[in-house]
Amino acid sequence: CVVRTSPPHCDNSTTLDIMFRFNPHQQNVKKPPSVEPSFHDVNTEKIAAAMLTAEPDPSDAVDAILSRELEQLSFQDFQAIHEEVHGVRTLAPEENPALWRASLECLAKELAILRPRHTVYDQACRISNSYVNESGFRLRFLRAESFDAKKAAARLVAFLELAYEFYGPVVLQRPIQFSDLTKQEADMLRDG
Repeated sequence: CVVRTSPPHCDNSTTLDIMFRFNPHQQNVKKPPSVEPSFHDVNTEKIAAAMLTAEPDPSDAVDAILSRELEQLSFQDFQAIHEEVHGVRTLAPEENPALWRASLECLAKELAILRPRHTVYDQACRISNSYVNESGFRLRFLRAESFDAKKAAARLVAFLELAYEFYGPVVLQRPIQFSDLTKQEADMLRDG
């Protein structure tokens, strides 16, 4: 069996030929001396030059940037991120009723600032029994943004605008239900 490998950064003159023989029924099969490649058979200078002049892989640049950013973190921040990525713990703050109250108040202030510019959210607020005004609904967006009220307000408004675009004014009165989906959407949801 002959395997030819040409690394993308090498030209045809630096192609490496790796030859081997394999018979699964025979043990200790020796390769003929003429088949074994020698270190001197490979022109290492050409390979090195080709590697240096090759175009860099974009994923290498991303890896380098991420590596630099991680190196600049404090040990505690790096450890916290490492533990969250591996599921050891979470960076989310410890929740309690005091945090909920304070965060919901901040979110209400941020939403009041956004309300005049976003008519869909304004329409939802005018509906007296709208789920949009319930604390449980709002806490979902606060949790998604680690209790950052400004980001949670932007996320909530964006959600309402998108849901209104797809499902109409019914989403301002109640959460989206399975019956709101078209047959095609329901089939896609079932299929995964």
